[in-house]
Amino acid sequence: MKKVAIIAAVLTLAAGCGMPSVPEARQEAHQRWDQTRANLLYGLALEQFQCGNLRQAAAKLGEVLSLVPDHREGGILSAKIHIEQGHYSLAASELANLSQGSAGESAELCYLLGVAQENSGQLDAALKSYRRSHELDPSNVSAVTAAAEVLVAQGQTRQAQLYVDSYMQLAGSDPGMYEVAGRLAMMQQDYQKAASYYQEAHDLDLDNHRYAEAAGWAQFLDGKYGQATTTLEALVQSEDYTTPVWVLRTLGDCYMASGNRVRASHAYRQAAETGPEASAAWSDLAKAALAGSDAPQAIAAARKAIRMDSRSPEAVMVLGYAMLLDGQVPKALGVLANAVNRHPRNAELRCVLGRAHAAAGDQKMARQCYVDALRVEPDSYLARCLLNLTSQAGVN
Repeated sequence: MKKVAIIAAVLTLAAGCGMPSVPEARQEAHQRWDQTRANLLYGLALEQFQCGNLRQAAAKLGEVLSLVPDHREGGILSAKIHIEQGHYSLAASELANLSQGSAGESAELCYLLGVAQENSGQLDAALKSYRRSHELDPSNVSAVTAAAEVLVAQGQTRQAQLYVDSYMQLAGSDPGMYEVAGRLAMMQQDYQKAASYYQEAHDLDLDNHRYAEAAGWAQFLDGKYGQATTTLEALVQSEDYTTPVWVLRTLGDCYMASGNRVRASHAYRQAAETGPEASAAWSDLAKAALAGSDAPQAIAAARKAIRMDSRSPEAVMVLGYAMLLDGQVPKALGVLANAVNRHPRNAELRCVLGRAHAAAGDQKMARQCYVDALRVEPDSYLARCLLNLTSQAGVN
């Protein structure tokens, strides 16, 4: 009897009292297999994406979504691929649909949505998405810095700086946030704060020479020439660093500001010999020579600058002034007059031409040059001082 009862119970369950029918069981097994295959294919697509093979990743992802259309990770990866390909509106649409799905929002999804919206010009929406991403994950530093970038793009630089400053306690060991804070401080011309932030970024990532460059430049602009010299010297001495012209020129400016003309000249010469784009460095070297009353060296350096860039008003001005110091007044007048004709809006050039006329004994022409300089640049301190000197000398 017991055996009969057990058989009857099994038959009852099989008839629909709790056990799935054979077709239903097969369908569930098929779905589980599709999910398993989709997950395996998703892993392959992710590997291709991480290797930068976007086409192969998209192809594998197509197989994933054909098996499981609502595969959440696959949908997010699809949006990432579209972002990398520059299809921002399509990515934004995909991510917006995912956020409204059964799984809802996530910090990653909201952040990616912000990226897609920002790059498609939807700045207000992007700002909202980045802030929502940070709400969902308060440790998400990238969302804070991205929101700040959007504020800058909207012209709200001050608000961006205040926003980032309020979250600096999250920065921790993330140099990127310090870099963004430094950049915002630079935009506000708060060079002291910028230098501090860039130094923090560099301390956290000593191999990133860009942070050291930025720290040195901020220190220079802040007038901390000694600190800037220390920062830039260490950078230049790095074995794996190829020193750009502007760093050498800035280092030379630091030496000049500290009164070390010899080291300044050495830095300028290094910059000048770095490449064909170093015309300005030859002008710097000429000015350093002028500071040491070495007119012949100044003339030689200025001429090299002009050979590299014949349109440089600074190089011609330095050449003309060096000629004046060297007693070559007529040549200086010719060089400077031609330069003024080529650069009529350059008030400083007109002032140096006036000095040349004064050296030639023509005070009236000198005065006229200073008057013309003030017409071009009414706030020119140099032109006003020179004009006052001619007035005190009784020149009308």
